[in-house]
Amino acid sequence: MACAVREPEPPKVPLGRRASIDFGCPAEKLHITSDDDVLWTVRGCNKYGFYERRCSQCMDMLVSGAAGFPITSSCDCEWVLTTGRRPPKR
Repeated sequence: MACAVREPEPPKVPLGRRASIDFGCPAEKLHITSDDDVLWTVRGCNKYGFYERRCSQCMDMLVSGAAGFPITSSCDCEWVLTTGRRPPKR
């Protein structure tokens, strides 16, 4: 029997749309970057913040397949703003 484990599902709301709501800024004016795929930096409309993807309520499900029963995860994920919204004054 072969088993495979998938990463948690991506958040249901894309980061650009989530940050657009949080910042009150159109998504097309946002610049999104990440160095490590864990913490994402969003800048736009004279605001910035750091987001992380948090997943909860993960449960393993058995899914029958031609080669056995691979294990997959089904998670409830969301983007969480972890800092303030305005850049520091220079």
